[in-house]
Amino acid sequence: MFYFTEGMTKKGANSVCSFVRNVILAEKKDFKDVYLLSDSCTGQNRNWVVASVLSALAKEENISITQVFPVRGHSYCQCDRNFALYSRVAKKTETIETVGEYVSIIQSSKKTGNPFIVKECVVRDFEQYVKIRKPKKLLISKSTVLQYDKSGHLTYHDNYSLMTPSIFPIAHLSKTKLHTVPPAPCFSIASAKRADVMSLLCFVSEKNHAFYENYFRSVNVEDSKGKDGSDNDSETDRE
Repeated sequence: MFYFTEGMTKKGANSVCSFVRNVILAEKKDFKDVYLLSDSCTGQNRNWVVASVLSALAKEENISITQVFPVRGHSYCQCDRNFALYSRVAKKTETIETVGEYVSIIQSSKKTGNPFIVKECVVRDFEQYVKIRKPKKLLISKSTVLQYDKSGHLTYHDNYSLMTPSIFPIAHLSKTKLHTVPPAPCFSIASAKRADVMSLLCFVSEKNHAFYENYFRSVNVEDSKGKDGSDNDSETDRE
């Protein structure tokens, strides 16, 4: 499991691509096939940024990647079960004051089998630096399965039987290698939120005061005028 705090980055295609790539590179030994089960959130998993990065990753690592979008409401996702494990523990914990305490809860929440691996990961700005020429007849929003091969082709399926594939050559518009993509820009925290948090500092144990004081020195804080840190849909079928 990967984590970041508000102000470092945001949820979206950049974080998804960074985390998936990190795991593939860390686990890659002799395998040639990768299967990803993704929900259909357009801002995080089902968009052209993810498609661009998976296509580039397949070529750079000489592997094939299959991305499956299970039927909503009729599919079991192990990730949801994992999140529930630590959520139950967190809800029973009276006070959680720092990131380190959250990490400890996650690491210790799995009572059987291998414990969760919790780590940070550099979130790279793939959205800005990894671009492809989008095939006009390929609608990611209608796909059920997408397959990326090492030769740079993307195979599109609009059903789970995989009986009517459409194959598209993917032309990358830049020669940027994934490992050279710079980190994604930081996002600002609203000054009103900082004020609210600092007003509650009197209820935080004194030993953890420094965490909040140092945190707000290390992130950008600005007045919020209608802006929030919510996800914006990365490139989908609509421009």
